[in-house]
Amino acid sequence: MRVSRCVSAVLALSGALVACEPAEVDEMDASSGAQGTTGDADETTGMRPDVGEDAYVPRCTTPVGHTGRPRTIAEAVAHIEALPEPIDVPCVLESFARPLPVLASSSVFSAQPGQGNQSPRLFVFFDGLILSFATVGHGAQLVEFAEFVGPTTTVKAELELPADPATIDVAAAVTRIQDQDFGTVCRLCHRNEEPSDEIYPGSFASDALAPRGDTLVELDEVRMHAASCDPREDAQRCAILDAVFLPGEVIPGEFDPQIQTIFDYE
Repeated sequence: MRVSRCVSAVLALSGALVACEPAEVDEMDASSGAQGTTGDADETTGMRPDVGEDAYVPRCTTPVGHTGRPRTIAEAVAHIEALPEPIDVPCVLESFARPLPVLASSSVFSAQPGQGNQSPRLFVFFDGLILSFATVGHGAQLVEFAEFVGPTTTVKAELELPADPATIDVAAAVTRIQDQDFGTVCRLCHRNEEPSDEIYPGSFASDALAPRGDTLVELDEVRMHAASCDPREDAQRCAILDAVFLPGEVIPGEFDPQIQTIFDYE
């Protein structure tokens, strides 16, 4: 939602595991196999090998007293605040209830720009609330919130992680995007911004925007990129993708067809 980054993006565009019988191995091979459960990538294929590692155990699960499916900014912030430290973006993502509705976009029109199909922007859908995440760049440290207050209008907020739980609250998320002059830094891309103090003090509501259809990335492709991600090359990107796909089922999410894209503005 940062204006400078939105402008820069606009200017830039202008110019089943298969069961099998275990092979007989000697003690040395067995020992090597046990050590190979760290997720190192195969040097030939780039894929992290299936070596029979233990079932995935998430570091962050849905906090007690929360549903894992927040419907408002307030519920989402409270959910995040209750997570175990360090509270970072991968922790937030893996703590959500499954199945998790996700849409991926390579669009650069955002403070959280996608950077190709391998590093898309991710939208997570809940009833009345959309959260968005980048997989690379500065935006990969952000959680962006859009709470619907009308069919095509959302109140927006943002948190930068990791953060001390004591600093995480709705006021911090709302004021982080406020502009020095008036409104929020989201207003260049999201038009028709108006104060929405009745919802959250200091908040503003504006047009919701969806990514253009030709920027969407199929979930199967994103899952493939997650499986081949090498944490030695980009630990944050791999951690975010793992946090989306490893804890449980991911299903396609979608925007309401009424919601326009930035290219629909006249």
